[in-house]
Amino acid sequence: MSVVGEYRRILADLLALLEGSSAPEAGAFGRALASAELERAPNVSTASERALAILDTQGADATAAIPNVIERERIAEQVDHFAAICRVVLGR
Repeated sequence: MSVVGEYRRILADLLALLEGSSAPEAGAFGRALASAELERAPNVSTASERALAILDTQGADATAAIPNVIERERIAEQVDHFAAICRVVLGR
């Protein structure tokens, strides 16, 4: 799979997890991350920059606010994977 395809897949999976979360912070985090969808950015580099900025400012707090440990760990794992894909796109 291409990096762009992986970016789309991981972001879609992460957004679905956040949408399904019972924690309000997770929903707000998901709505913010939706702005990093490729359809909302001129290119994958811009989308990755946007995503990393959101992850840096909201990711830890939103993930920590999820009361269910299993759900929190699953989302944290997806956040880490998505951040890694963003860094690959940006050559970091």
